[in-house]
Amino acid sequence: MGVRFGRIVVWVVVAASGSVMEARGQRPVTRAEAVDAAVTVGPRLAVAQADTAVALAALITARALPNPTLAASYTKDAPPYHSTLELPLDFPWLRGPRVGSAAAARGAAQYHYAFQRASAVLDADTTYTRPLASREHARLSRRNAQDADSLRRMAVVRRDAGDASNLDVELATVNAGQQANVAATDSLTYVSTLLDLQTIMGLIATQAEITPSDSLAVPTDVDGDGNVPVVSTLEVAAAQQTLNSSRLAATLQRRSVWGALSLIGGFDWGDSTNPGLLPVVGVSLPLPLFSRGRGPILQAEA
Repeated sequence: MGVRFGRIVVWVVVAASGSVMEARGQRPVTRAEAVDAAVTVGPRLAVAQADTAVALAALITARALPNPTLAASYTKDAPPYHSTLELPLDFPWLRGPRVGSAAAARGAAQYHYAFQRASAVLDADTTYTRPLASREHARLSRRNAQDADSLRRMAVVRRDAGDASNLDVELATVNAGQQANVAATDSLTYVSTLLDLQTIMGLIATQAEITPSDSLAVPTDVDGDGNVPVVSTLEVAAAQQTLNSSRLAATLQRRSVWGALSLIGGFDWGDSTNPGLLPVVGVSLPLPLFSRGRGPILQAEA
């Protein structure tokens, strides 16, 4: 029984040792490289980057001036040919809230991106430290398991020589088994922390492909990003910009009940009794007869 258990302990220790030593064949990664990978290719910033791009596109759309409309028609009455150009007027009381709402939404997206970037840097820096600590812990547990197995074998030799009892052997065997379990658990914890680090870095997380190469010393400022503002300030600033965007959007919808005026200018020609171009001038005003924008107003105020 003792020999069989000893083989089991040795196998567990060897397996734990192999899983810890296996990382030596992987690609070494420094703390700065892990942080850079988390910021550039990590999955955390993908959504924030998309939101920032959408907000920029919305701001460009809000700043764009409305296009004129060219209309041409033909009638049997003289003059038969008609051409008009309709130019919508972008009044300041409509353009201001529209552009302001889009600009505030873009500001909120930028603050949110900065917050996600700072969070990615923090996660990468924190997660990088865990494999370092887990690796050293696993090495210590492996040494303890080897020492416990050596004590068990010494207890067996002493018992055979009459210098120890069977109880001493059993106690040493139980202790060796406990240390072997601790070594195996710590080895799995180390591999798990490596996979977590690979996930944050945007790498394939099915097997360990990297190993941290830095030490457990206190990191310098170069390892982080000192240009990123305080995280709580970023969250508050993003919330304020989102609130401003919503308020301006509600103001825009209330002012848009009556649509903007459009200037109409054109020419009529083809009249045999009055040759030449006959000018046409007018205005166009949308009338809120069937819809007064209650839906968009309620949606903006929600």
